[in-house]
Amino acid sequence: MVLGADSIVYLCCKPDFSSVFVVQQDDTVFASAYGFPEKFYKSETPMRVKSVKQDVKQLKQDIVKACGDDTKVRLVGLFPSLEHDENMINQFESQSLFKARVELKLNQIIKAIERKFELFREKATEAVVFLCSTLDRSINTKSVTAPVCWLTKGYSLDWNTMRRIAEHVLNVCHDAEIHIPAISFDG
Repeated sequence: MVLGADSIVYLCCKPDFSSVFVVQQDDTVFASAYGFPEKFYKSETPMRVKSVKQDVKQLKQDIVKACGDDTKVRLVGLFPSLEHDENMINQFESQSLFKARVELKLNQIIKAIERKFELFREKATEAVVFLCSTLDRSINTKSVTAPVCWLTKGYSLDWNTMRRIAEHVLNVCHDAEIHIPAISFDG
């Protein structure tokens, strides 16, 4: 809430496995959790906490309810945990070993997210082909037409990206001293 983040990556480490979640910001749960200590301590004369069982019970229910909502909490994956025995003699000092373990865990998370992206990526349904042709191609039957670039595309290709691709093709043709006086497209 302080950083103004819309979501966080929550890593829960256990001895046998670690779980990674993406948690979306939930103002209701935060207000409930923040309001709990605020009720006792945000005053000129803070109260002594006597009984909070009902407040804690309600807060736990709010958190469980929020965690059950797939739009607010999403499981990225479960990963085997690394074990480290402090009594073992190893060549690393504890800080660098901890850093290496965190880097390994984050690399596993990145690979899992990349695998998920590949599994859910929309398949290409169309092709974009750039052809260079002589200007008199409709009159002369010996005109030359040659493909200079092609790519597959789906509905996710936006016009701005397409424009950058077209500019890149034109720049490469210019560098190869191919003069392009006009551009047309179909579709």
